[in-house]
Amino acid sequence: MKSPSLNLEVETRFRFTDYDEAFRILPFLPFCLDRELIWLTHLHGPALFGRGELLRITIGHVPGGEDRFLLGWKGPDRGGFANIREELDEETTGGIADSVILSMLGGGPAAASPAEINRELTRLGHPRFRSFAGEASWGSTPRSACISSSCPAKS
Repeated sequence: MKSPSLNLEVETRFRFTDYDEAFRILPFLPFCLDRELIWLTHLHGPALFGRGELLRITIGHVPGGEDRFLLGWKGPDRGGFANIREELDEETTGGIADSVILSMLGGGPAAASPAEINRELTRLGHPRFRSFAGEASWGSTPRSACISSSCPAKS
């Protein structure tokens, strides 16, 4: 799927035994992780996923704030040591009038609510097939975004 003017995401992961080790090796991290988020992500489009693309609806809840809904698409990974892929995220909490993602998928560009977006994805042949949830600390520096995320494994 070719897409107009998307951000290029370069993502890498580090594994640490605990926060103390992470903060010792990456001393800027404690100053960057200044916000908390509880999130639920629904993946859509098993065929897209099989091609290395990612289509998702994420519900994010910032404690003390309102839930936010995001529609996101990521292109196939083109990186080696890091994930490098095109990425597009659209705020859809109150619906969306001109969705680039829905248009790229062959749908109508407008949807009145997150529930309508879910129905449109299913109609376009991209049903929900996997969901997961977790908590994250996040923030940013002038040149990067920082996320420390936890997604407990189900037994």
